Amino acid sequence: MSQVEAGDAGVSEARLRRLVAHCACDDVELIDALAAMATDRIRGWWEEYRVLLPPVFLGLSELEHHASFRRDVEIIHVPGLLQTEDYARPFSRTRCLSFQ
Repeated sequence: MSQVEAGDAGVSEARLRRLVAHCACDDVELIDALAAMATDRIRGWWEEYRVLLPPVFLGLSELEHHASFRRDVEIIHVPGLLQTEDYARPFSRTRCLSFQ
């Protein structure tokens, strides 16, 4: 199980369905999507870079290949001296900031 969690080993559709049943998940749409991903053995463009790139980049490339949408999160970091209420006020209209 730890090899599957770490991405070192794949998981068969049968094993995936047993695991989902053990976890008492009954979302059929989610289970079918996970099963489709588990059985999709397409060798993507990233495979030719397997010897050049660390596994984390290869995993991200494969996840992006299977993704149906992407959500980005941007975080603003204001340097310490600029963390004043007057400086941050214009940003508070578009982002959630708290002043302490």
